[in-house]
This record gives sequence, C-alpha cells and structure tokens, in this order.
Amino acid sequence: MKLRAKLFIPLLLFSLIFGYYFRFVWLPNITDSMLHQSEQSWHAHLTSVAEGLIPLLLESQLANVYENLDALLEENKSWLSIQLIDNKGNRLYPLSPPLDPASFPPHTQTYRLSVGFVEPALARLEVTRDITPLLEGIAQLEKHLGTALLILLILFVVITATTLELQVRRRLKQLSLAADQLSAGDYSTALPAKSGDEIGDLTHAFHRMRSALSLYHQQLHGEIDNHKRSAEALEEEKDRASFQAAHDPLTGLINRREFERRLTEALHQANLDNSNHSLLYLDLDQFKIINDTCGHVAGDALLQQLRHVLQDRLRQNDSLARLGGDEFGVLLQHCHSDHALKVAESMRQAIQDFLFVWEGKSFTLGVSIGVVGIDRHSGGISSLLSAADSACYLAKHRGRNQVQLYKQTDDELNSQHSEMHWVNRLKEALNNDRFELFCQPIVTTARTEADQHYFEILLRLREENGDLIPPGAFLPAAKRYDLIVQLDSWVVDHAFDYLQQWGHPEKLRFA
Repeated sequence: MKLRAKLFIPLLLFSLIFGYYFRFVWLPNITDSMLHQSEQSWHAHLTSVAEGLIPLLLESQLANVYENLDALLEENKSWLSIQLIDNKGNRLYPLSPPLDPASFPPHTQTYRLSVGFVEPALARLEVTRDITPLLEGIAQLEKHLGTALLILLILFVVITATTLELQVRRRLKQLSLAADQLSAGDYSTALPAKSGDEIGDLTHAFHRMRSALSLYHQQLHGEIDNHKRSAEALEEEKDRASFQAAHDPLTGLINRREFERRLTEALHQANLDNSNHSLLYLDLDQFKIINDTCGHVAGDALLQQLRHVLQDRLRQNDSLARLGGDEFGVLLQHCHSDHALKVAESMRQAIQDFLFVWEGKSFTLGVSIGVVGIDRHSGGISSLLSAADSACYLAKHRGRNQVQLYKQTDDELNSQHSEMHWVNRLKEALNNDRFELFCQPIVTTARTEADQHYFEILLRLREENGDLIPPGAFLPAAKRYDLIVQLDSWVVDHAFDYLQQWGHPEKLRFA
C-alpha cells in the first residue's frame, strides 16, 4: 500500500469520528443552547411586558392594557396569540374569543407568566408564538456549519496528507533511490537534507552505511586490481616460462625439445592422412674458425643474424629450430623431399652468399645440410634425427657446403648411420670402464743382443656378453664423432698404471 493511502486512511477515520461528534454531539448542544438563549430572551421580554401591565391593572386602565397588548402582537409577527386572565379566571384580553390552537402552525411555544409582585397575582399572561422560523434558522445554521466543517475537514486531510507526504514520502523516496543506486555501485546519489526527526536519523545511519560500503568497495576493488595484476603477472610469467622452455634463449628459435614435439606431430599426421613432410639438419661450416678468431660474442651475433637469413626462406607453417651449438633443424610441413631439396639448396646458397663482418673482418660461411623425407613408413624421432645427422655428416665428408638426401639404399649413408650407433655404445663403455688393454712384444727378425724390449699396447672393447670387439670396428666412429680424444686419455691413464707393475720400465719401450 502506498504511503499516501496509509496517511489518508487514519486522517479520514479521524475526520469521520470528528464529523460524527460534531453532528450528533456538539451541534445538538449548540442548537439546544440557541433555543435556550431564545427562551431566556423571550422570558425576559415577557417579564418586562408583565411588569409594565402591573400599574395599569392596579389602576384598572384596561384600555391601555388592550392597547399595549395589541401593539405587542403588531410588533412581534411570530406571536400567535396573547391571553390575559385575571386571578378569578376571567379573560381580560382579547375581548373576542382566542384563536383555536388547532389552527396554529406545527411548531409553537406557549409561555405562562404571573402578573404581580406578590401572591395572589393580579393576572396570568399566556403568550403563544410560532418558533418555526427559529427552528428553520437553526436548521439552516446546522447545514452551513456542517458544510463548512466538511470543507475544513477535507482541507485538513489534504493539507495534512500532502505535508506529511512532502516531509516523509519525498525523503523516503530519496533514500529508496539512493539504496537502488547503492546496490548498482553508485555512491553519489543525493540524500535528504539533515533534520532532527526519525527520518533524519535514518538518513544519517544510511550515510554512515554508504560511506562504509564505499570504503569497502574501494578496498575490494583495490584487492581485485591487485589480484588481477598478480594473475596477469603470473600468466605473463607462465607464458615467459613456457616460451623459455620451448625456445633457445640466444636466437629466439624453438629449441630441440619443442622441435622434437612438432616432429612427433608431423609423424602422427603422416600416419593419419598419409601426408609427406621433410626434415632438414643443418651444420655450419667454418663456424669454429669465427669463434676461435673473434670470440664467442661474435659467434653468438653470427647465429642471431643467420636466424633471419634462414627464416626468410621458409613458409609461415614451417619450423626452424636451433638444436645446439651451430646446428639447426627445419621441419617443412606438407613438403615432399624433392621440393625439400630445393629449399635446402636455397638456404645453402643464402648462407654461402652471406658475409659476416666483425670488427673490420669479413667472413664467409658454408653449411652442410642433411635432408630426410617423412611419411607413414618413417620410424620414430630418434631414427629420423639419426638419419638426418648421417646425411649431414656425409655432406661434410664429401667436401662440406653440400646438401645430402638420405636414402636407405645408400651404402655410404648406411655406413655413416652404423657409425652413429657406435657413439652411444662408446660413451656407455667409457662410463662403465669396459675397455681393456692388451700387450704383445715387437720382435725383430734380425739377431741382436739389444737391451731394449719393445711392446705394442692394443685396445679392445668388452661387450656386456663378454665378447671382445677389435678397434677397427669402433675407432672410425670415435674419430668421426670426436670421441677419440677421450679414448686416448683412457689408454694413456691405464697404460701408465700398467707400467708400474714392471720392475725396470726404463728398459721397456711401448707403442
């Protein structure tokens, strides 16, 4: 229910009660009072008339009595009749018979008054008057008073309700609007003016609540912003860590791990839709010369510049990776080996034409590239990388700065591939100390009595099953893949330990 209706209902009830009291209690009292005052006034008037008749009656001046009474009837139009009866019951006035009371109006009033100061009275005066005009006047007065009261009550209800509405409803409306805006996060809505009433107290309490909520909202937004910044920083750190985990820090290219993941996806796609891809393995020629001549800073700058040279020869969906040192890998998506050879040749030519300048010195480079086709018949990642590495080393073996396509029927590549398998076996044998030294004398065919004794130290590899492998099987691979220095160190260390077991090593000569 609206506040206006709530205000009107009690005011209307009050008005009805007040109107009922005025109509049935107060107004009848007013009319009774008016009638009583009228009677008192009439009584006083008749008393004065009776007193004026006393000397006339004492002197028996009946003519004057008749004249006075006739004058009274003439003056008072509402008087219907006057009778003067002596103390013996004889009618002194009027001389003619009085009017029949049945002919009087319905509302009359008869008043009897003794004429005389002492008993017995000289006469009795009876006056009958018509009170209809008086009653009509009183009724008209009641009507006017009722109408005026009704108008006053209506004005009272309207003015009071309007005043209360302006004082209460408008301010409550402002508080309601402020509450709605507050729920929407708006803390700027105007509040009712300060006052000393209950709504003023409510406004003051609402203002404190809004201030507290605004402060909490600001703190909450500050915390949310901090959390957002923390989340963004964490996400950036996560992206940075993810990028660093998948990219080479020097060149910004993907690293071996990410390259192998993409290579795995290419193998999986080839198995699904029988598509063809290609793998390129690049190994720079003469890179070590630049590193030794100008330092590693120059080598790093060279790798960063070569990244752009190589990237310009690739499509957007191809992948270029730095596999380590001066070695790069390229994955050509949906590219047959025939076209891959052309791409590899363009990259080789671009590197050959590239002139690296460092501190006034100019350097030219070459690159050996191994190319391997990828299809559903390809093996795993290790087989592909091993085949690409073999093709790359064969390109180096044939004179460097060349492109070599891997073919399983190529005897030279198969030999190269076989040597690569020896790399892990040699490393494992070195770690597990599974090499053995053998010694055999060197005897001259001429008869001499020399004091010197000559021996030859020989190296063998002991397999896990106990078989001995001659050096001719693994030394070529050790030389090609830079393991020969480690083998030499192992042989020298164990040879000196072996010499300590001899009594006179100064007479011994070993090869």
